[in-house]
Amino acid sequence: ALQVPVIHIQHQGKPGGAFGPDTTGFEISAPAAPAPGEAVIHKSLPNAFASTDLASRLAALKKLIFSSNAMRCTPMSQA
Repeated sequence: ALQVPVIHIQHQGKPGGAFGPDTTGFEISAPAAPAPGEAVIHKSLPNAFASTDLASRLAALKKLIFSSNAMRCTPMSQA
């Protein structure tokens, strides 16, 4: 098996908010859940590089494969 580092980015909102750590909006869907040893970076801003160590983690890698899953990004209000 390949030893490929995986980094998960998880948005962490304020407690009680839509993505607060105490809500289902914070949960990572089971199919995308981190495996043992995979890193999880919690971000609180739209930019995953702001106020996190993501840039230094990526700089340490020799190769990068990027994937994105925004399954829970839905409008907060509808007309």
